[in-house]
Amino acid sequence: MKNTVASILQDTKTAGWLVAELSHHFSTEALWQQALGLGLTARLWHAERGHAKEYVALLRTGWQSPAAKACALAAQLTPSERAQLETFFAFACDGLMSLLDVFRDAVLKKNPTAGELGRHLLTTRDDLACVGLVLDLAGSSASVQLNGLDRACLSDGALWHDVILPDTYSARLGAVSWQDPEAWWGAVYAG
Repeated sequence: MKNTVASILQDTKTAGWLVAELSHHFSTEALWQQALGLGLTARLWHAERGHAKEYVALLRTGWQSPAAKACALAAQLTPSERAQLETFFAFACDGLMSLLDVFRDAVLKKNPTAGELGRHLLTTRDDLACVGLVLDLAGSSASVQLNGLDRACLSDGALWHDVILPDTYSARLGAVSWQDPEAWWGAVYAG
């Protein structure tokens, strides 16, 4: 699987943060990075303000939006790619569970790194949402692993109230907070 920013975004007016993230993910042929880029596009691409009408007109001609194109490409994973991605996904879920333990400890000890750890945890959870969507579209049920992970992340709600996330704005987490209202990590970020 090798996609490029140009092949996915197709000259659309796209938020700068998303172009930058996709440039990073699509700069390599690594399966995880490619899947992450497809998932980000499928979940968070939207018509930029002032350009929605031109995209609606294009859709009437059979044009495929970047989000729809990313979904179609995700559904075309080979069985080998899907199996490999499922293995990576399981390891990433385990890694996030370990990060949650480190984060919980940092918050309880009032460690100044807790905010950065929390933001990293939220971004990593979004990575898993993106790759999980790709796996779902490819016919996998691996994303059910996220249910237990989410229960663990939310089991101590006070934990998220006791941490101060960094002041620097994350356009990605901001986009999650308004484009995916069911994503608890976006709501936590938005405060």
